[in-house]
Amino acid sequence: MTVGPTFAPIIHAGTSLQRALVAIGLSEGDASSMACRVADEGFASNRQIVSLTSKLKTFRTAGRSGEAVRAGLAVADEVEEMSDWPGRGRDLLKELAACAAEAGELDQSVALASLSLADLPGLHAPDWDDIQRGLAEVGVGCLEKAASSTLYAHGLAAVVTLGRGIRTDAKFAAYIRRYALRCNEVGAPSLTPANAVTWLEAAMVDATERSRSTPVNRLLEVFGVGVPTFVGLFRMLQVAGSRT
Repeated sequence: MTVGPTFAPIIHAGTSLQRALVAIGLSEGDASSMACRVADEGFASNRQIVSLTSKLKTFRTAGRSGEAVRAGLAVADEVEEMSDWPGRGRDLLKELAACAAEAGELDQSVALASLSLADLPGLHAPDWDDIQRGLAEVGVGCLEKAASSTLYAHGLAAVVTLGRGIRTDAKFAAYIRRYALRCNEVGAPSLTPANAVTWLEAAMVDATERSRSTPVNRLLEVFGVGVPTFVGLFRMLQVAGSRT
């Protein structure tokens, strides 16, 4: 689901507060600390996915990405019971992926981004906003691993191929251009859409398996994920392909 006008101010509340505090004269450090305290208290008093996602984004913006990942995974047992999980759960997983990437935990990042695109209990099927940001986050991890791994080089090429075939905004298009340049640098091949689906799934499944020895495994256990499936994602991509 997209972060629509009702929820966007909540998701970005912490970062907006941080900018406002700097504007009235607080130092960056003091503004970040205060924004994180407010976001933490906001989730404590309203244990919903949207409040948790806002907290994690605030911590990430404040340079506390590793702490954000730990905070998000610490409440893994609760997320499915939160009333806004069906419509907002993918937003949380995408934010967790971004936090993990900024913390340098690339396997965890690709795994979390993959979960944001996977068929998970209780979640609505991914929409185009979910797919764009999910693929972008998968690409972040593949980008760094592409030079040393054929699998992730092909995974990055898959993101480029599939990303070019869907409706995109300017930010996602910029990601795809960046990933395409990296593919050229590492000699990743051009892929057909059918091959791209195969390689994308292989990279996402591999990252998920690698994450079983990390704290992300708690989420996999909570969701009952064995080998993740991506029926909803690939159905949407098939629809996009039929229109081109």
